[in-house]
Amino acid sequence: MKSKYVIPALALLFCMGASAQKDQLKALEKATKNFDAANVKNTLLAAEAAVANAEDSYKAQFYYLKGNALFELSKKNVETGTNLVGAAKAYQELLALEKIMGKSKYSSQAEEALKFIKDQLVNSAIEDNKADRHKAGSIKLYEAYKINPKDTIYLYYAANGAIQSKEYDKAIDYLGQLKNLNFTGIRTEYYAFDKETLKETTFNNKDERDLFVKAGTHQKPRSEKLPSMRIEIYRNYSLLLADKGQLDKALQEIQEARRLYPNDADFVIIEADFYNKKGDKENYVRILKEASEKAPGNTDLIYNLGVAHVEMNKKDEAIKYFNRAIEAKPDYVNAYIYLANMKVEEQTKIFEEMNNLGNSPADNKKYNELMEKKNKLLQEAIPYLETALKIKPNNLDILNMMTQIYPTLGLDAKYKEAKAKIDQINDNK
Repeated sequence: MKSKYVIPALALLFCMGASAQKDQLKALEKATKNFDAANVKNTLLAAEAAVANAEDSYKAQFYYLKGNALFELSKKNVETGTNLVGAAKAYQELLALEKIMGKSKYSSQAEEALKFIKDQLVNSAIEDNKADRHKAGSIKLYEAYKINPKDTIYLYYAANGAIQSKEYDKAIDYLGQLKNLNFTGIRTEYYAFDKETLKETTFNNKDERDLFVKAGTHQKPRSEKLPSMRIEIYRNYSLLLADKGQLDKALQEIQEARRLYPNDADFVIIEADFYNKKGDKENYVRILKEASEKAPGNTDLIYNLGVAHVEMNKKDEAIKYFNRAIEAKPDYVNAYIYLANMKVEEQTKIFEEMNNLGNSPADNKKYNELMEKKNKLLQEAIPYLETALKIKPNNLDILNMMTQIYPTLGLDAKYKEAKAKIDQINDNK
């Protein structure tokens, strides 16, 4: 007998639930029309809770009303940016749900609202970026892109904003999307001078620009074809991946970029740097040599080849590269400093060997020989340092090295001169 009452009881429960959902949705619609910010926010929260487990038809209505409520809040300057983004998301959830349902009760109104919201998101993002609020601007631009995925330029600007605000995970995500979309950014931009403000205005298309010129409000129309941004996308994408520790992925991306753009010397240098970060000195040197062939006048490449050979304990090769850098650019100060450092480091090893000797006649003879050899190395370092100091007279690293070498060789006058220079620089700080 009890089973007779189960179905009516459940039906009553569902009826009460549906009634409560309708009431909450009506309350939200009414609150939005009779606008009061606090009331809108409260009824929105209540409606959201009521439809959490509702049928799709109620959820669709809720998303529509939520979009309307948040859009209205933004129009009344209540947390404008946040509510614009929220409204866009609500309308998009509605469109996705009605597509699944095979219905379009609210879709056309939502699509119309989204057109206005997109423009406002973009304009608000422009203001954010002018005020260095790059994170907020990036969020809005990404939402503008999601409203119309054909507007890939907004995804590009969102990626740049994420980089500016150090939101690197988002930047990687956005750049990866751009790369997979084969985005180039090649387009023509249209400009004309506003006669009233005397500032150049950017227009969405040629027809719009020509209309303002014809109306007499603007003059001096011009067009500019923008170059491809794809090289920049690959560069930033691979560098960010490397910074996040994804070196293998970064290498894969930069190698793909090199296949697409074989004449881009920067990609060669970036690939070399990735190998260096992995500790793969052989490939690092191989790629650097390739880069130096593409850019024979690049002294930084030649210098880095010298440093790499030092790290590989191939000092004779390193010296050749440092000298090549100096030949190409006589004021390349780092090459002089490195050559001097190599001499100093070599004499340090000799000094350690001297300290390990005993007091036998043979050891004393060996000690004197090593002392002569050590001092010769320091003497050979001095010309490099003195030349470097002429190039950079106030470089404390160079002067400090000099104050360590001069006393060892008994060059007291030069030591005092270098020490006085150091004191003078420190006093002027």
